[in-house]
Amino acid sequence: MRFRILPWLGVLALTLGFLPDAASGVEPDDSAVVATLPFLDAPEPNRILVDLAPEGSRPFPMMLDTGASFSGMAPQLAKKLRVKQDPYLRSTSLGRSLQLHVDTPSSDADSETGSEYALLGGNFLSHYVVELDFEKRRVRFLDPEKFSVPEEDGDALVVGMFRPDNRPLIDIRLGQRVVRVRVDTGMPYPMRFSGRAIGGIDVEEQSLATVQSKMSAVGNDARIVEVPSIRIGSLEFTREPAWFTPKGNFNSGSVDESILGYDFLSRFLVRIDYANRRLWLKPRKHAVKTFLGADYALSKQAGALVGRFGDSVRVIGVWRDSPAAALGLFPGDRIPASRSADANGALRSVIAAENLEVAREVGGRTKTVTLPSFEDPFPLDGTPSPD
Repeated sequence: MRFRILPWLGVLALTLGFLPDAASGVEPDDSAVVATLPFLDAPEPNRILVDLAPEGSRPFPMMLDTGASFSGMAPQLAKKLRVKQDPYLRSTSLGRSLQLHVDTPSSDADSETGSEYALLGGNFLSHYVVELDFEKRRVRFLDPEKFSVPEEDGDALVVGMFRPDNRPLIDIRLGQRVVRVRVDTGMPYPMRFSGRAIGGIDVEEQSLATVQSKMSAVGNDARIVEVPSIRIGSLEFTREPAWFTPKGNFNSGSVDESILGYDFLSRFLVRIDYANRRLWLKPRKHAVKTFLGADYALSKQAGALVGRFGDSVRVIGVWRDSPAAALGLFPGDRIPASRSADANGALRSVIAAENLEVAREVGGRTKTVTLPSFEDPFPLDGTPSPD
């Protein structure tokens, strides 16, 4: 008799919602939220800066870097932020102490503006389900005991995840090849692939002048390509802009040299469930394809890759035979913010062929150049010629 009753009790319990299941509701309730931290303003594009300081303490800003296995900072910054030594520990607003490794360079955290960043890495992040909400510009740290990413979700894509050294890796498909990539908020660009990953795939190399950037380790022979097709689970993405490093990360050929970066991830609501090794991606409505935060379609129309850095928009690369080239725009030029509230505004000015004054480094000096300029924008070495 007992065995006949139990199935009916189970059905009744499921119907009334009595059986506990952390993932059954898909969305976390308030009790699962340990902390909600807003994105701080950053001097460079595509950086997730959050303040981990407990209430009443001086600010403790850190760059959330899922590509870093351990949290760290430079010694000068540790001293400035008053991080206790031996071991390097700092209390946080989440109630968990943060252990830091000091004097560990992070290749993906190189700065275009010279800003110093403390990295919030996997040794801390892996204690939570981390939700990255790019639309609302916030990070939610969820208690894995009260919420977990489900194995399946009709409203989002759930993929299995690897986590060596507490860094999230997933498998994607490039053409017919399966490639393992790192999910890395510390890389500000859309994605990066090595020659080993792309070999044999017919990518379209972009006809750009010299690409100038120091923000990320993209290799000694980096170039911009468009990958024809990328598939993650049931989702397919076409003509995706990517850094292509034929010899890998600074020619190292490291195992995790292929990366999905900030620009790509920002098109989703993202949840990283470290404990259950699952990545949850919910496409954002009206999200557009970007490069350094600028609309990529607008970049192609203007013929320039740009990003907002501090009080100006920096030109990262210029397409040949484009409106940007016709104006005489160079890689490395900076367009003052007074003419462009953001990177997209700068691109629209280029498309409209408006007269622009740009700051240009020539022979170690900065000079103002008024565009249109009839200087050759593409000298033989790909860089502006000094006077």
